Amino acid sequence: MPYAPPIAVLSDSECFGAPDMSYIPCFMPPARADALFEYLLDSTEWQQERVSMFGRCYVARRLTAWFGAPAAGGVPPSYRYSGVVRQATPWTGCRLPDD
Repeated sequence: MPYAPPIAVLSDSECFGAPDMSYIPCFMPPARADALFEYLLDSTEWQQERVSMFGRCYVARRLTAWFGAPAAGGVPPSYRYSGVVRQATPWTGCRLPDD
């Protein structure tokens, strides 16, 4: 039987304009989720970005990583955010072995 989100999830998501997004509790076993988290935490090239707001430059309080699928010609997309152009990193292709 396919997963069907609770009616409260559907009605809340419609209010926010994101009906194609769902939270699925226990999507994977906790040990597998922890292993994936550790892999992504360790293998991702995290950056602490500088952002410009109200004419001043600040160091962001979070670490970020930009990913994107290469366009025609194999070039990853770029993103413009807070006045800075960032080049996306290709997807990692991360896959954990089956339990």
